[in-house]
Amino acid sequence: MREAAGGWELTGILRRQSATPLTLTAGADRSQTGLNADRALRTGANVYGGAACAKVSSTCVNYLDPTAFVTVYTATSYPLGTYGNTGKGQFYGPSFIGWDMGALKNFPLTSSERFRLQFHAEFFNVFNHTNLNNPTTAANSANFGNIQSSQDPRIGQLALKFIF
Repeated sequence: MREAAGGWELTGILRRQSATPLTLTAGADRSQTGLNADRALRTGANVYGGAACAKVSSTCVNYLDPTAFVTVYTATSYPLGTYGNTGKGQFYGPSFIGWDMGALKNFPLTSSERFRLQFHAEFFNVFNHTNLNNPTTAANSANFGNIQSSQDPRIGQLALKFIF
């Protein structure tokens, strides 16, 4: 019993990252500079959507509130030859939290322990926490402000190694 239950080694990595900065673009060359890197034009006070992203899901509608920005360009809403008013990295995407864990055990095959088997069990995102990717940042996109995907779910792998 001691041989089977004892001698396990555990490892773990906890990663907690703050949100990454987002640069919101117009998605079109409104300044007529030929660079197509114009910033979005903010018109509203609250840029982040409601609690639409609070549920655990791989998609999130209105992480950024499209009504707080000009998304349909007209001569009066966002005239040609002008620039947007949002700064580089002014807004932030979702944060990240991940916990990776592993366990390993050596099984001696001889009394001198020269030959042994080593068993590994490793799990990434062991608690299967949903980590959302950044939203679409081009204001003229139909998906502007929406998060369309998430990062990897829980992944596990097992390995057996012969050491001699």
